[in-house]
Amino acid sequence: MFETRFTRLARTVHLDDGSVVEVAFDRGNVIAGDRTAPLCEVELELKHGQLGALLGLARAVLRHGGGWLDDTTKAARGYRLAMPDRSPVASPVSAGSASSRVFRDWHALMAEAVQRGLNHLHGNAAGVRDQLDDPEYVHQMRVAARRIKTLLGIAQRESEHPLTSHLLVEVSWLANSLGAARDWDVLLGETLPSYLQRFPAPPGLARLQADGEALRRQGHELAAAAVGSTRYGELLIDLMAWLHRQESLDKRRALGPAREQLGRRHKQVLKLGEPARLVDDEARHRLRLACKKLRYAAESLAPAFPSGAASGYISAVARLQNVLGGLNDAAVAAQRLDTLPAGRAERARQVLKRALHNSAQMQLTTLPDQWDAFVRQTPFWKA
Repeated sequence: MFETRFTRLARTVHLDDGSVVEVAFDRGNVIAGDRTAPLCEVELELKHGQLGALLGLARAVLRHGGGWLDDTTKAARGYRLAMPDRSPVASPVSAGSASSRVFRDWHALMAEAVQRGLNHLHGNAAGVRDQLDDPEYVHQMRVAARRIKTLLGIAQRESEHPLTSHLLVEVSWLANSLGAARDWDVLLGETLPSYLQRFPAPPGLARLQADGEALRRQGHELAAAAVGSTRYGELLIDLMAWLHRQESLDKRRALGPAREQLGRRHKQVLKLGEPARLVDDEARHRLRLACKKLRYAAESLAPAFPSGAASGYISAVARLQNVLGGLNDAAVAAQRLDTLPAGRAERARQVLKRALHNSAQMQLTTLPDQWDAFVRQTPFWKA
């Protein structure tokens, strides 16, 4: 069906701590009939010693020569080349479900959650780097970055460590690098089409769309540059090192830290959701962020509790978050419209901003019911 033809230059590296790593330089092609795909990769394999030493060498290789961290095997490339119509088509990756087994060890629970976040993150990275048409690549990668950031924040509160602090900075950088692309995707791909299904196109809409598409392309180029950078590769290696560190930590019961973290975030949401505090977009934005962090924490820490215990609570948080997310989308869309070139398509801009305001007012009427439904939920960690 296919064959791989490549030249391998292999060297054995003996590191200072006694670890032994085989470094293989492979260059050639994957061949299937009249179709070919190039191979050019450096493969590192730990023969003996510590994973940390392997990751250190991988970081040095990445800094020296750049490149892309890939887990696609040569065989997988061959099958894709030989059977393009039958091979699974690459598509955006959503967050995997939490493990169904109960975790009694805190560090194992956190490692499992961050590992799922890492798989979610890098599973969408190639689509962002290559600027594929589906906007879900950017969306899912941004969600993954925020999930990981929430988990790292929990870990840092439980036990401060320089690597965790560093990763919090780096994951924030990545999420911010994806922000503009996601905002324009929502405005041009969701908000505007929804408006046009109900109302006629305002004067100057074509000009506004063209200007918006130019800014959307800039956003996707910024996202692609970040994901294709050495900095992103080092972020992945640092996450692997963090996971390896978790595995080496002393055993600690999961229930205590999980209850404390969930209780603290639940109280924060209750405080920020007090009617007297929800006076403007910024206040609702703070509540939305707190709900998002609570949901990510609840989904990630749920395996510390009996299976299924968290489902009702998480659903209530998700419904509340969705209402707040719609309000935030309207506010962000209005802000993005204000960044378009001044004096162009002004009529269309003002019409759309009024429509966004009216939509937000309608969504506001549903907020009290979702808030009451959330408040009535019994926190699953207290049941």
